[in-house]
Amino acid sequence: MKEDLIKFYLTTFFDSNDQRKKFINARAIDCVYKDNATIDEWNNITKQYKSLLPFGHLDDYKFEVGESGSFFIKNIFKKYVDDDTFVLSSRLEHDIVKYLLKNVKHQLKIGQEEIFELNVEKIYSEFKQSGCKKFLLYMVGTTIATGEIMPQLFFEKLKKILIKNNVEHKMILDDVHGMFITPRDYSIFDAIVFTAHSWLINFNMGVLFSKLPDKIGYMCKENPIKYLDLIKIVISKFDKIRQFKNIMIEYFSEELSDKTTYGLYDRTTPHIFSLATYGLIFHQKEYETLLDYHIRLGETLSYKNFAKIRFQEFIIKDPDYILEGLNKLKTALHKYKQIKDTYNFEIVWDDKQNIQKKHLADPNAHLDVEL
Repeated sequence: MKEDLIKFYLTTFFDSNDQRKKFINARAIDCVYKDNATIDEWNNITKQYKSLLPFGHLDDYKFEVGESGSFFIKNIFKKYVDDDTFVLSSRLEHDIVKYLLKNVKHQLKIGQEEIFELNVEKIYSEFKQSGCKKFLLYMVGTTIATGEIMPQLFFEKLKKILIKNNVEHKMILDDVHGMFITPRDYSIFDAIVFTAHSWLINFNMGVLFSKLPDKIGYMCKENPIKYLDLIKIVISKFDKIRQFKNIMIEYFSEELSDKTTYGLYDRTTPHIFSLATYGLIFHQKEYETLLDYHIRLGETLSYKNFAKIRFQEFIIKDPDYILEGLNKLKTALHKYKQIKDTYNFEIVWDDKQNIQKKHLADPNAHLDVEL
């Protein structure tokens, strides 16, 4: 049975109960971040981190840490973005990036489809029309919502066109959900941001690999040393982590047989399972209920949406609790599929960006459906 497979996966993932406790109880040392390592100590720590990356190419990059990933993001925007800077990002950035972009005069946000199309000429055209002299990319390498991996070729083509046209530019990659597991040549980026809690959810520490002219973070040794020991446990389990998505696909095999309502995203990382949903609009109570089980529903009213489960949150819970959450997700999926099929409607936007329910069979029908 599918439930037995999940129980087996959860109960056999760690080598021992002590290793499981070490993973679950991982916490950063409470400290003030400041330079406290000698050059030799820091070079050794830096070398160890770089050695853990599958395809990093970061030989000449500085290694810095801080209290969070947001610390680095804020300081990068503060130092390198002004009214003469054109900022390119995706529509699926971290909340702090969305907040900072509110104060950016010249910007462009693009979706995954546009990134996968590799149409950098359109981006360059938007930049030229802005009249800006400087260009800054800040973009995720792997999206947390769907687990989709942004193609390296997109970044390479973008950098090539910027160099060809002598554009002063900086390219910052937010690889919080790709670092250590997704092979990527980082050498085309000026900086790479990582957050320690992306793998160990209670361990807060920001990491920056950088060849930026300014020093932003610190050579603070306590937490990087502690995290090294813990991230090595994660990396030693990558063979089992890569099974996670396939186990989830098997669990949702009934739903996935209905291709008009459910599907999977392409080009995804193995440690984030995201079930694509088509035409399902969930009530707020489902968002709140499932969030207690670390299951996240897409919060937009798009026709294509998602239900997401991350390995990191999945593995630290009791098997019975996990199965309880998965069962609640199945119940919600079936409930809202029935509503969609029964009432035959879709969500649309009117000219004033208000939500309207549109009856597919009768455009004049009145729908009083509790979503």
